[in-house]
Amino acid sequence: MTDRIEKEAAENAFIMRYVKRITLMLLLTGMRLGELYKLKWEKHTKNDKIILKRTETKQRKEKVIPITDSIRKTLDSMKDSGNKEYVFPLSVKAKRDKLYLTNLINRIRKYSGIEDFIFYNLKHTAASIMISEALGRGASLQDVMKILGHSQLKTTLHYVHSDFGRMKNAMKALENAIKK
Repeated sequence: MTDRIEKEAAENAFIMRYVKRITLMLLLTGMRLGELYKLKWEKHTKNDKIILKRTETKQRKEKVIPITDSIRKTLDSMKDSGNKEYVFPLSVKAKRDKLYLTNLINRIRKYSGIEDFIFYNLKHTAASIMISEALGRGASLQDVMKILGHSQLKTTLHYVHSDFGRMKNAMKALENAIKK
């Protein structure tokens, strides 16, 4: 009995050690969980960007993600994992065993207390924030599409949500333009 408890505690400690970093990377990059688990140091992280080839993405389109300070900090924190090939050492086991991923997600839900937590929602949140915040700061929808790996504008627009505050700002911008 104690052996089983110790084994389960060790597995949970291993997973919990990386949960925050996995979650942050998904939120900061808009990547899919499978893309993150397959991320390799030498193959995918190049100086100031993460590059996934078109054969490595669901959309079969190259994905280029600029590495921000927060992404760099998270990546740097993974260098202590001891795995020289994969950024996240869960990759090797996850590739072999799809059930492992399901169990990982269920454990994260259990220990976080968020029963309906879905990793894909982090991609959705990242896309929504990029669209609503970055567009007013010089980024274009095309930039966001490239980061997310979308080839269709309508796919990217799926992540746009109405917000009364932004709608009001749009109306003020229109009003200011007309007054000129």
